[in-house]
Amino acid sequence: PSSQSTPFLSAISMDSILSKAIDGLSTLAQEELRLLWGAKEHVKNLSDTLGLIKPVLEDAEQKQVREKDVRDWLRKLKDLAYEAEDIIDECIAWGFISAEGEHDDGPKNQACYCLPNPSSCFRSPSPFRDIGFRRDISMRVQNLMKRLEEIEREKNRFKFSERNVRPEAVVQPPPTTSLIDELDVVGRELDKQIVIGLLLSNASLSLAREMASSSGHEGIATVAIVGIGGVGKTTLAQLVYNDNAVKAHFELKMWVCVSNDFDLKKITRAITEEASGVDCNVQELNPLQVKLRDIVSGKRILLVLDDVWNENQEEWEALMVPFRSSGKGSRLLVTTRNVVVSTALNASLVYELKELSDSDCWTLFRRKAFGGREVDPELESIGRTIVKKCNGVPLAAKSLGSLLRMKRTKNEWLYVKESELWSLPESDENRILPALRLSYHYLPSHLKICFAYCCVFPKDYPIQRKMLIQLWMAESFIVPDGRREMEDIGNEYFNDLLWRSMFQDIHLGMDGEIFDCKMHDLVHDLARSVAEEDFCIVGEASKPGNVLPRARHLSLVKQEQLQTITDAVSHATNLRTFLVFWGAYTKLHNPYGFNLHIGDAARHLIQNCKLLRVLDLGGTQISSLPDSVGELKLLRYLDVSLTPIKELPESTSKLCNLQTLKVIFCKKLLKLPKALGNMRRLRHLLFDYCDSITYLPTGINCLTCLQTLHCFIVGKGRGCNNIKELNGLNNLRGRLKITNLENVACKKDAEAANLVAKSNLLTLKLVWRRHQSYQSTVTIDAEGILEALQPPVSIERLDITNYVGPNFPTWLGNSVLCNLVQIVIDGAAQCIHLPALGNLPLLKSLSVTGTNSVKIVGHEFYGDGTIKGFPSLERLEFCAMDEWEEWSGMEGIFKRLQALYIRECPKLRSISNVLEHLSTMQTLWIISCHGLTTLAEELEHLHSLTSLRFVDCPRLSALPKGLQHIPALQYLEVSQCPGLTTLPWELQYLTSLRALVIASCPKLTALDKLMKFDKNAQYITRLESLIISHCHGLVALPEEIGDLVALKCLGISYCSGLTALPTSIQRLNHLRTLQINGCPAIEK
Repeated sequence: PSSQSTPFLSAISMDSILSKAIDGLSTLAQEELRLLWGAKEHVKNLSDTLGLIKPVLEDAEQKQVREKDVRDWLRKLKDLAYEAEDIIDECIAWGFISAEGEHDDGPKNQACYCLPNPSSCFRSPSPFRDIGFRRDISMRVQNLMKRLEEIEREKNRFKFSERNVRPEAVVQPPPTTSLIDELDVVGRELDKQIVIGLLLSNASLSLAREMASSSGHEGIATVAIVGIGGVGKTTLAQLVYNDNAVKAHFELKMWVCVSNDFDLKKITRAITEEASGVDCNVQELNPLQVKLRDIVSGKRILLVLDDVWNENQEEWEALMVPFRSSGKGSRLLVTTRNVVVSTALNASLVYELKELSDSDCWTLFRRKAFGGREVDPELESIGRTIVKKCNGVPLAAKSLGSLLRMKRTKNEWLYVKESELWSLPESDENRILPALRLSYHYLPSHLKICFAYCCVFPKDYPIQRKMLIQLWMAESFIVPDGRREMEDIGNEYFNDLLWRSMFQDIHLGMDGEIFDCKMHDLVHDLARSVAEEDFCIVGEASKPGNVLPRARHLSLVKQEQLQTITDAVSHATNLRTFLVFWGAYTKLHNPYGFNLHIGDAARHLIQNCKLLRVLDLGGTQISSLPDSVGELKLLRYLDVSLTPIKELPESTSKLCNLQTLKVIFCKKLLKLPKALGNMRRLRHLLFDYCDSITYLPTGINCLTCLQTLHCFIVGKGRGCNNIKELNGLNNLRGRLKITNLENVACKKDAEAANLVAKSNLLTLKLVWRRHQSYQSTVTIDAEGILEALQPPVSIERLDITNYVGPNFPTWLGNSVLCNLVQIVIDGAAQCIHLPALGNLPLLKSLSVTGTNSVKIVGHEFYGDGTIKGFPSLERLEFCAMDEWEEWSGMEGIFKRLQALYIRECPKLRSISNVLEHLSTMQTLWIISCHGLTTLAEELEHLHSLTSLRFVDCPRLSALPKGLQHIPALQYLEVSQCPGLTTLPWELQYLTSLRALVIASCPKLTALDKLMKFDKNAQYITRLESLIISHCHGLVALPEEIGDLVALKCLGISYCSGLTALPTSIQRLNHLRTLQINGCPAIEK
């Protein structure tokens, strides 16, 4: 970051840094550590002295804005606190290592300290045996104490005052009002209309009343406008408040600016005065609320509460009591940066306000910068570049425009253009930085340092949620509470920052959880401001040669700077984090990495930076790690994913503090270190898509802290892991795939895996390799083995692949697995019956493929009758069932089925008995069912059907009558049905049909019946796409085709019998695409 960065922000996170050091030193001082060579007293003095300094931090942070000496003093203090933390972490690491080497005969799990609690190392059975280490620690502690004494003397010279409470923000925004100059607003007309629609429309009123009633707020429903600071939430609320339609709709309107000072009596009094139009001198809350209730009783009111920060639901409920008597259709409109506030308010509807376009921002900027003056062309060019820095935030555009209004020269404008946005001078005209500071200022101290750390990611980079939490863990930013896992606490931190609009643009993963997010550029700038010289992003306008010696967290975003890193890294001995982001897009999307040869830099880094906690070389061309990587005793996060690395050095297993190891998409990686089991603090082991790894080393069972292990490969032979090693891994979370189950020796071994005890698993995949030579004895073993691999109750998705037993396990049809939502059975070729899956109450998706021995699907499939079969199923697929002949239905099944797919079932003759029960179905695809000869009239029961496909059904001679009774059908495809000679005339009554595909039906000769329109009725005139292909018997298209007035796409290909197109196609005024191919007579 620039040396001109605003210093006020740079030290605010000192509180959390100092607190960590004090806590660790205090724990260290309380232990019986005679082996610290007389340094115990110094440790205690360090802790006590830092504790005395802590109360003056608030004042020091204020004074450093103006006084460079104070700023330098704080920097010294911060460096000392970091070094104290390094000592503490080294003590933890060394204590762990001593314990590991002392008790080879003892319990293997004894040395696994899953929480990064400083005291954990001191509970080690035999700490600090190494004399050289003890002497070094003692000398460093004494040196720190000498430096701290000097810092303490300097503190007295500054005459700081002690503060035990958080001060008010440096710049408080002025109170808002409902009045607005609409000429000062640009680009919010659509937002205004949407919010007004939420307030006034009958549909939203109905929804709001329902939600308000369910939350206990019968009288009033809430709409929340949420967005980052400066985006225009208050402006939008003002536009809505003053709209004529809103004025006419509500009998009474009130506007109150709440801000961060939430006082129940004060706010109630302000609302009462707004409602009555007179001053209110009532002092007690109860008579205030009674007065307010009487004013609003029976009236349709609009109350706007602007700039809301309070998250306390009980206080909000107390404030809203008087409004329970308000009239129907009453609304509360709040503006907030924090979506938690909308939750506390039980907001019925939340509107996320987005940023303005560059064009709209320029309009705002121009008005402020030039007023009524003529726009100077040179300044306009610079100004438009500056406006791009605003990133759509109108407050930034206004602030910058106001700042530049008094600056008339090109050089003055260029100076602002080339400065960081956060380095603008604080003034009455500048409001964007104080607004963002306010958001940061009100973060708890543990979130401040987590937020600042996010600046290691490049701007606009998708930040993966789990990765970020793992990095926070590696840096010891997550404060354990003794009850919850660090990952759960980290997830809470993440959500808190997300709710406070520090993150945006979230994307969900396959599991429905947040996968990644981004930071708004202005918010990223704020994080950079806070981080100051502790963080260095090489390649983003930084000067690594000057910054690196002081940097503790470094990320590389440009390959061109690699040599600079290599040269300077020997001086960056304080480095804790090294991340590679160059070619960020490539790293995310290219499974083979990118062309960054970082070998020399990595070796220098590992050799010189012994304090590393995070080392991420992912996506580079590094082919090996040096053995010295095992000397990084403080390393907690190692990522070499997407690299051509062939093996990890055996010294990697000495990284006893490592929490996260990632080797994803390392196609050349052949194996993991033999002594992997020694890494007993390992919590996340990810080697997805490492296809060359065929077994895992023994000792996996020692990794009892392990939470992430996406794949467990069952080995066979000496030195390979056995499935029994899963026994101790009961902390596994999320998804687990167990492959090579053919290597499991017996049922007893499978029972020892104890899957049923892994209560945090959500997805389980059980995979046998496809093999042609299994004998009957193996098949019997497979049945017993699968029976022994019963999943935990928590499981939501289950995949069984290439199972070779004759029967499914009893637990598969057991309602004890009551949380199952999705089941995939792929390749159970020996099973003759499907399990009673209809008993599963929450099952939504079922796919059955390759059960080649099943002939009948009947009542046993639907369950034992305790519940109606498949009460929640929405998607059902049968595929590649070679012997399946009959499917019988029963009343009450599939009450929620929406999609049915039947593929490659050559002997299936009919599905009529089932169709009559599927009134909710929207999609029906029947593909490659060669035995299907006809479809019964039960199709007419499918009132909700929108998509219908018949593909490769050679014996199908006719579509069923009664298709006109499917009014919702939008897509119809009939393809590869050589027995089909005609289409039923009822098709013309499909008034919702949008697309019709007819392909490879050689006996189809005409479409006349399809288009004999009755002018007095409604037909398929909404058809937008008509595709006809490989229908060689078709000799003409009907003239009525010109009546398809909505047709946009007409495609005719390989219909050799067609000689001409109907002249009526000239009436197709909406036609955009006409494609004719392989029709020689027409083409000629």
